Amino acid sequence: MTDTSATLLALIIEDDDMSSDIFSITLRDAGYATEVIKNGEAALARLAQVMPHVVTLDINLPRVSGLQIYEYIRSQEHLQRTWVVIVSANAYQASTIDETKDERLFKFLKPISVAQLKRLVTALREEK
Repeated sequence: MTDTSATLLALIIEDDDMSSDIFSITLRDAGYATEVIKNGEAALARLAQVMPHVVTLDINLPRVSGLQIYEYIRSQEHLQRTWVVIVSANAYQASTIDETKDERLFKFLKPISVAQLKRLVTALREEK
């Protein structure tokens, strides 16, 4: 599912259909073009090709974990300004990433409210 009418790209890396649909609708409502990616391997391939403004990232993904994807994002020069919003049900795994060392990272435990996500991504649009 891709919407290319907006100027800023948001990648939604989430294998749960309901969550990815909610994130996609919320991000489109905030003015982003969205792409949903359902597994870690496909996410890495797409991240090598694009410079998203924001990535919503689940940790427990098929094939490649969200933790590995986060490390990849931060290791790539072209992705250094990408905002990462980790949204996970796994509090322990989420706690292994220290958001105090990354000013372009936010972490939330599922379920995240639509209003909360929309406020965040709307504010991030202003931080180009």
